[in-house]
Amino acid sequence: AAIMFEKFVVTDPAGWNVSSVWSNNFNVSGVGQVNWSIRTGVAPGNGGTILFNGTSDATVMGTGRSYSPDPEDPPNDEFTIAASGLNLFLPPGEYWLNVTPFADTDVLISSTGGQNAIGAPSGSNGLWWWSTGSHDYDDTGVLFSMGVAGSVVPEPGIAALLMNCFDPFTT
Repeated sequence: AAIMFEKFVVTDPAGWNVSSVWSNNFNVSGVGQVNWSIRTGVAPGNGGTILFNGTSDATVMGTGRSYSPDPEDPPNDEFTIAASGLNLFLPPGEYWLNVTPFADTDVLISSTGGQNAIGAPSGSNGLWWWSTGSHDYDDTGVLFSMGVAGSVVPEPGIAALLMNCFDPFTT
């Protein structure tokens, strides 16, 4: 089976704390768990290095959007499938995300034109990796609707810096 990876970039100098990963999908039926991973160093012919991965219980929420490739077919509802409760730190850099739901049917990942993307550049400039075991890589301009959620690591205040650098009780 093919696995989709989408590129994202952490631009904040202090890094990000990632608490969840998600993807938007169609044909969602019977999803209970999600397999996810974050990699670095992906390039043509190179699957990169897995930094974080796991299988988590899935949270499934409707987005309110639907899609039908054929006007004569009923629309398919779109759902966000997320793995929450993560505690991952990512320093500034380029990363590749995969979120694959375990389901009773073939789940289709939504594509996007970069709408609602966080950060700059918006989306991944059309770079994505489609792994079929041979580390395929493409830049067709397609953006897949998946991402990370969390918080920017706060910069330490002056008092915290002084406490970390000076211990008056050291002899």
